[in-house]
Amino acid sequence: MKRRDFLKSSGTAVAAASALGALVTSEAPAEAVEIGPQRPRFRRAAALDLRVGAAHAAAYQPLPSHATNGDEEACRNHIASYSKALPHDDRGEVSPAAYQALLVALATGDPDRFEQIPLGGTLRLTSPQSAYAFDLIGPDSHSLFVRPAPRFNSPEAAAEMAEDYWMALCRDVPFSRFDSDPTVAAAGRDLSRFTDFRGPKQEGQVRP
Repeated sequence: MKRRDFLKSSGTAVAAASALGALVTSEAPAEAVEIGPQRPRFRRAAALDLRVGAAHAAAYQPLPSHATNGDEEACRNHIASYSKALPHDDRGEVSPAAYQALLVALATGDPDRFEQIPLGGTLRLTSPQSAYAFDLIGPDSHSLFVRPAPRFNSPEAAAEMAEDYWMALCRDVPFSRFDSDPTVAAAGRDLSRFTDFRGPKQEGQVRP
């Protein structure tokens, strides 16, 4: 090999080695091969269109009527309304001023108003402003309907309260003993007497 050819080939090798070294030591981040037919920019646009369409579909659903059970108007001393954590008198009735402060805070949605609600002890209100939050998944909460609770003085409410107490009495009974346990049998007989008990029945009776 002539000297000129040797130097030429050596220079090419050195240049190639230098380029390879620069590539290996480069700090540029590696990028993964895209998965699927869409490049990031097109997928981003498609995702936006899909989400906007879903939001429009949820927004234009018919708005339900949010009826109440009438307890707020029927019980002026608020014994049938939510008053947990508020101050109460010796009879267990909520302070009218504290209850009114709660209603004003709920009506205005003003965070300062919530801070001014009188409390009756160490217990605090839990997330009282959650109704004003917006969920980004599914329809808005105000677009959904929940059946009002039974009236405070209704046969259905009486049956539900009795069921709650029987559940407490039977909570330690294993399901495997429901057919033979006397407390469970008593619960079935008692709940069967209520005129508006809406739990499961067999031939009109509540069975173990």
